[in-house]
Amino acid sequence: MQNFTAWIHGDASARLFGVDPVGVPTGAGYAVGARIVRNYLAATGTTAAQNVRTPADRIIAVAMRDDGGR
Repeated sequence: MQNFTAWIHGDASARLFGVDPVGVPTGAGYAVGARIVRNYLAATGTTAAQNVRTPADRIIAVAMRDDGGR
């Protein structure tokens, strides 16, 4: 959680809060998260509601496969 602001809100916000920047543009974390979720849902043919309790590491592993999660 120490880099939460940098990863989610971007480097500019991180600097405002005294957190080390990580190379993420402002707001990019949301776009990355949305893409990961879309890939996972497409690969599994499920809905977001059906995956509320799915562990994050499973979602990320499926979504980040070379085939785009499919």
